[in-house]
Amino acid sequence: MQFVSRRVVCVLMAIIMILLVTPIASVAEQVVSAQEEAYKMRELKAAWEEFDAVEKDMLQKKATPMETTLALYKAIESSGFVDKESIHWGSDDQILFTVDGMSCVYSYRIRNTYPAASKDFKYRKMLAEKSGEGKNILLIEPFYGVEDMFTNEYFVECEAINQTTGGTVTTLVGPNASGTAIVQNITNKDVVLIHSHGTSADGTAYISLTSSEGVTAADASMGLAMYFGGARCLINARYIQYYLQGNLNGSLIWTSSCSSMSYDTGGDMGDVFLSLGAACVLGYSGTVSVTYDRECLQAFWREMRNGATVAEAAATMKEEVGAYDPYHYTYSRPVIMSPLDPFPVNPNKAQTVYCDWKLITEDIPSPTATPAATPTATPAATPTATPVATPTATPTADPSAAPTATPTAAPTAMPTAVPTATPTAAPTATPTAVPTATPTAVPTATPTPAPTVAPSTTYYMPVTTIATNEDYLIGYDDGTNIYLLMNSNPNYNSVSGGYQYYFSANSKLYSYGIKAQRIGENVIDIDKSTYASATLNNVTWRFVSASGGYYIQSAADSGKYLYFIAADSLAPYKSKTAWNYSNGRLTAYSYNVCYLGTVGAYSNFFATGTSAGSNTNIKLYKKTVAAPVTNYTVTFKDWNGTVLKTEQVAEGGSATAPNNPTRTGYTFTGWDKAFDNITANTVVTAQYTINSYTVTFKDWDGTVLKTQTVNYGGAATAPVNPTRTGYTFTGWDKAFDNITANTVVTAQYTINSYTVTFKDWDGTVLKTQTVNYGGAATAPNNPTRTGYTFTGWDKAFNNITANTVVTAQYSINSYTVTFKDWDGTTLKTQTVNYGGSATAPVNPTRTGYTFTGWDKAFNNITANTVVTAQYSI
Repeated sequence: MQFVSRRVVCVLMAIIMILLVTPIASVAEQVVSAQEEAYKMRELKAAWEEFDAVEKDMLQKKATPMETTLALYKAIESSGFVDKESIHWGSDDQILFTVDGMSCVYSYRIRNTYPAASKDFKYRKMLAEKSGEGKNILLIEPFYGVEDMFTNEYFVECEAINQTTGGTVTTLVGPNASGTAIVQNITNKDVVLIHSHGTSADGTAYISLTSSEGVTAADASMGLAMYFGGARCLINARYIQYYLQGNLNGSLIWTSSCSSMSYDTGGDMGDVFLSLGAACVLGYSGTVSVTYDRECLQAFWREMRNGATVAEAAATMKEEVGAYDPYHYTYSRPVIMSPLDPFPVNPNKAQTVYCDWKLITEDIPSPTATPAATPTATPAATPTATPVATPTATPTADPSAAPTATPTAAPTAMPTAVPTATPTAAPTATPTAVPTATPTAVPTATPTPAPTVAPSTTYYMPVTTIATNEDYLIGYDDGTNIYLLMNSNPNYNSVSGGYQYYFSANSKLYSYGIKAQRIGENVIDIDKSTYASATLNNVTWRFVSASGGYYIQSAADSGKYLYFIAADSLAPYKSKTAWNYSNGRLTAYSYNVCYLGTVGAYSNFFATGTSAGSNTNIKLYKKTVAAPVTNYTVTFKDWNGTVLKTEQVAEGGSATAPNNPTRTGYTFTGWDKAFDNITANTVVTAQYTINSYTVTFKDWDGTVLKTQTVNYGGAATAPVNPTRTGYTFTGWDKAFDNITANTVVTAQYTINSYTVTFKDWDGTVLKTQTVNYGGAATAPNNPTRTGYTFTGWDKAFNNITANTVVTAQYSINSYTVTFKDWDGTTLKTQTVNYGGSATAPVNPTRTGYTFTGWDKAFNNITANTVVTAQYSI
């Protein structure tokens, strides 16, 4: 649906008057003066004070959502602040209107759903302190802490992504998620999650904020923002584009805002973010329930954290949680846009996704806390930190039943509730073709090569010369699509859906343009499937000769010219801007040309040639008529049927191959057929050779036992089990049945152990001990034996190589036996072993006495002994 008017006539005339007296650079920075800005904001505030009072009264009366909305419709209709011709009924029971040209919207659902009981949420500080060197995440949560329906699942998911990839998590919560803060923080982020209300109107999608910081009256007048009361406002992607200094550097943007990818917007949000450098944008085709969004979030990002591509994660998400929202009457579907995924012709039908963006890449350092392959965070499906307040069904405060309850007293100028074209049949289109087993990127059966195409005989060719009375297109060429200046609004002071055309600092056109497709080499055509209202007459221009140069005139309206509004913007207008063309450049010499490059720098902005300093992105395309060219579809597929790229190629022309694909365990060797002379629809398939690896079996000391060459995924054959003295072979240190790299397999052993038994001379066991091969046993205390002296053990036990018995060794003790006479004279000495007997000398004699024997026995000697002769007188 379109806004009827925003008082753009008055605003544009005021700007033209300012141009007469204000320097160019100043006008570029200040389209609306500070005084006018203040006046407009006072007017806006007064208007919303009226509407807030009406809403408050209806809420106190416990009126239904529809009754409250109808009361607001009447209040807006009767307000002296509102531009009467601007009032109309939007989707989801929204009232759209302007106040002095500033866009506004009233939405009961956004303003009165789930007021928060507490604003004390722990995640605000926690995630802001997490940082690392991996993927950088921006979480935008304008309603967290403001409405209870916005619970912590997005914080939990951010924490899980951060645990997997490292990097920095930046959170913009509640009023801190202002338009200014978003613009300042959205660059250099790998993942941007936008968790907010949203709506679509006037051909664009809006993100709801709880802060109006950074949003001006000029923004609301130019369609970059809308107000919906208090400090709240809505911004669209063009607001971010208008103020952004930088680009999105290949980020993935996930937005939960309702209708961010609706049919009415034609993928406007995705187009803008992709033009700023995003790699992928995910949104919803209509109003989405909290429950379905949560389920999609958890399923999608679980797969991404496990290494899936966007295409694989999207397929799994739709298979698990459903291809559309079953909790809301609009049956909203997730829609993905990327350079490989244009906005679908019907976003409420099944979409096949081809985007190969990955969260997990080889250059991400593994966080020390948790390996990326096995994140320790609790799966996002069951966050334990803050229980979700049972939003399993559509909130009763959401006026989801409104379409069937349109009051009969509705104003006659108001459309009957929600448009009857709500795609109620969408549930029957659940895509059954999503793979159920392995999410291998894209089903192998799609896409089938398109039939032979014979385009219209009308072509638009890029040219470097111009001529009068010929039709031209003016567009920005981003290498994939061409975005054309739009000229379909009969109002001389504006263009359809926008105030004027803008050129960013890098010369990129970002007006409400029409997207053109590349049909063949140097040939473009209008994408009517996406922009159904576009016709060739609405976008073509003619060069009219003038003194010293040209005027650029609308081919559809000879009274309308391409005119400079400010240093970086232009629009169709009834006044003329004179242009000069030379050296492949088109210059508006009556206005000092368009703003380009750094702030304050000016240059020629149409650069259709290739001369130094020219901007080759902005081009002229001349309408011409030629014989039809037959085009064929060339489809590049991987080994498993995954579509890598499709391309339309003119007959006899050449296709351009995608980047060489990769296949784990294989080396890409080329394509199965040539694609340099295409004469039919062609499928080109990637070819690979399997990788082979060397498996080396080694013994414990590094000795190579065997080497074998094994193909990727194959198994090696081990050699005969090796032997090692003193050890027992127990197997190999790793498996070798699924070889994926050069591998060294080493023999493993356990050391043998032996029993050492220490025994005494008589076999008595003194000690037993278990000793490893080559080890030493420890002897017991030295044993004793009567009449003997311990001399050691019968064998060594410091290098045990078998079961061993060690026996104690002794030497027998010896003693001296001394035979003496009665007077002490030594008659004989003799050494006798322990227990042995001495031999007595010849019997001694003594005068006057008779020898009678010896004083003690000497047949069991156990000590040194003196034996004395005995006599009788």
